[in-house]
Amino acid sequence: MDIKKLLSSHKEIDERIDLRLEEIAQLRAAAERVTVFHSDTPSPKGGYSDKVGRTAAKIMDLEIKINEDIDRLVDLKDRIMDIVTLLDDEKQRTIIERRYILHETSFDIAEKLDISQRHVNRLHNQAIEKLESIFGRSEEAAEDITDSTPDKSDGSPLPETKPAPRAAARTKDKDSRGGMPASL
Repeated sequence: MDIKKLLSSHKEIDERIDLRLEEIAQLRAAAERVTVFHSDTPSPKGGYSDKVGRTAAKIMDLEIKINEDIDRLVDLKDRIMDIVTLLDDEKQRTIIERRYILHETSFDIAEKLDISQRHVNRLHNQAIEKLESIFGRSEEAAEDITDSTPDKSDGSPLPETKPAPRAAARTKDKDSRGGMPASL
């Protein structure tokens, strides 16, 4: 997996989190529509019917699974942000964050940073090259960064990053502000 592809997956993750939250809202709405029907008549299978209880249990199980999926997606977003923080140059880091985290165009970034669009593109390319040099461009190096987790709804794997080789050295100088390196 190349770095641009990994960074680009941030937008897909945001969309998947929104979809999961929408699923939870639909499940809760369905739970509110379930009506209680009490009958003293035994069901044909023996015993009394507890349709509401079974439905509520299914909804709770689905909510738990969806919340676990959201947690995995948020963890992946955090790992992507960790990769971005490996850039030492503040302007390059800002461009990468705006491009892949905020999903802004190079035109919008240029306007906000008060630099030319060509310069934004040049800094973007330099940042990608730096990140690729950190992780390597080979498939072996890409496997060191990512794992495949069958996490997508269509069954295809989503990238899961592992700590970068240089990231271990940076963890020593992290401060108490949420784990960000003190040099940032």
